[in-house]
Amino acid sequence: MKKSKGSITLTVFIFLIAFSVFCICAIDAGYIVAARYKAQKITETTALYMVSVLNSKPAEERTAKTLQDIKDGLEDLYSDFSGYSGFKISGIQIKNETTNPKIKIVTETYTPTMFLRYVGIGLIKIIQTSYAKSYEETMQLVKSDPDSYTYKTGDIITDKNGNDIKVDYSGDYFIFAGLEDFDKQIHWAQIGSMTKDNKKTYHISNTALNYKAQCILNKGGTFFDLSSDPDKTIGLVKYIKIYKADCTDNKDNSADLPQAEITPSSDPVVTILNSVKLIKRNDF
Repeated sequence: MKKSKGSITLTVFIFLIAFSVFCICAIDAGYIVAARYKAQKITETTALYMVSVLNSKPAEERTAKTLQDIKDGLEDLYSDFSGYSGFKISGIQIKNETTNPKIKIVTETYTPTMFLRYVGIGLIKIIQTSYAKSYEETMQLVKSDPDSYTYKTGDIITDKNGNDIKVDYSGDYFIFAGLEDFDKQIHWAQIGSMTKDNKKTYHISNTALNYKAQCILNKGGTFFDLSSDPDKTIGLVKYIKIYKADCTDNKDNSADLPQAEITPSSDPVVTILNSVKLIKRNDF
């Protein structure tokens, strides 16, 4: 009987030891999986930001050297990130430099273990890879009338590096960006001031609030940068509205938007510039 009790005690002891080792490994494994997930998100964000910067540069400047300052800054930032040590961007590869560039980013970092350090495994090296590309998207015309055009995008337009929107139109026009709230109401803000191309300012007073609006005079393609106006910041844009106009007169003020007398032969084309997205390895 005593021998039988001794065998049971030994079996239970061995089981508890094995179970404790299993729990220790499971805790560290879960911690490492979470660390790998965060590291992958950091790598993806880095790839998206870097390809956006590249696409805002001239083709001859779309090189890894252009990204050096950004690389150094991100390494300094994430080296002190909670749960990581020794973060570095170990690889940058660029393709399609002359058109819509693609980028491959490889990062390396170390994450400490909780229990495995007591058996000599204090740090686990994590290597993550991400691919991203820039692209352009033509906005969809969803509504038009004799005086205006309304365009919509499936994704929101955010302010990124460089120009954000291009409008191809052969006539004069006023341009507004639409932001949609939680109740699906659209709030319009004029963005004519956000271009360096030829424009003329009007003081509009046909509503309860007076405001300034810039009439775009440039014939052809006009670029808009949503962060170029120091007096306002526009983000999360989903709609663009273009009002046809005739701004060639000598008026400095107007009670309403000056209407166009001649309608151009083609509708405006609104293109979202410098959009970025993650891609798969096979698409790189």
